[in-house]
Amino acid sequence: MAPTTTTTTTAPKGKVGRPKKTSGTEPTRRSTRTITPRTIFSESAGVTKPRAAPRKRKTTVKDKVVGAAKKVKGTVTRRPAVKAAGTKKMRGTDGKGSRKAKPIAKA
Repeated sequence: MAPTTTTTTTAPKGKVGRPKKTSGTEPTRRSTRTITPRTIFSESAGVTKPRAAPRKRKTTVKDKVVGAAKKVKGTVTRRPAVKAAGTKKMRGTDGKGSRKAKPIAKA
């Protein structure tokens, strides 16, 4: 009976995993939006939890119209802060209505 030999092939160094997709001169784009956990210091040290979503309120048609006008004004006058304020107004994240009135104490 003739001796049998077995050979194993290994991938070259650096060629492990899926092959890269290349599309000519187009650069590879990756998302820059990541959720960074924040550390809460309490009895148990180093507990992390994801950031909370921004508080939003119900926007009215008036809010949308005023926000769009502010956004256009900021675009025309080249003032990014005014444009951003218009966007926040339209989305309901401008902070209006975030503070509650203190209850009146009865004597």
